Amino acid sequence: MTRPSIATRPRTSAGRTFRRLALIASLAASLVVGALPAPVAAGWLATDIPPMAAEEGSEAWRVLTKAENQLRDRWKFSAIGPDKFDCSGLVFFVFRETDLLDRIGNKRRGATAYKNWFARRGLRIGPNIENAEAGDLLVWAHGKHIGLYVGDGWAISALVNPYGVRIHRWNKINKRLTDILKVDISRKADGSGPDPIPSPEPSPAP
Repeated sequence: MTRPSIATRPRTSAGRTFRRLALIASLAASLVVGALPAPVAAGWLATDIPPMAAEEGSEAWRVLTKAENQLRDRWKFSAIGPDKFDCSGLVFFVFRETDLLDRIGNKRRGATAYKNWFARRGLRIGPNIENAEAGDLLVWAHGKHIGLYVGDGWAISALVNPYGVRIHRWNKINKRLTDILKVDISRKADGSGPDPIPSPEPSPAP
């Protein structure tokens, strides 16, 4: 008797189980890859906490200090603290714990939903990092990842394990920065924002 060809051989339950497990593994990998560091990204992690671009006591300083207090906490899907987070869960947690949740819409959202909330209010701008201020939200890959801007090219976000909550270069994870969300918080201790650009002095009369 000849063996049936691969095309006509009956499928076994073991074969179906293997294919199902392979599919689940593939889907899981696609969920976490967005928060992994780019390959060969030397110097992408901060070894010391860098200076914030916000004065001590300001709202931005409070938010970022709270985020820094969670450094090395583990990543966990959908977690919002107090010691495990996903990326949007960390954002929600630090604004809630500093009584500034109203600045990001008073609720826990995913990264895409935060992006849309800010966009509806005209507070979503392009990805030019020079326009980011301390405490603004950074969005990568149109909502695949979200974190907070610290200043001087550094961001803080919840990356997949083994990294967890870390301070990293904004351009050293394997997703492209696509949006900056402007958060209405003070960057100075007296509660004000950045200094306004002064009006030019009028030219002397001829």
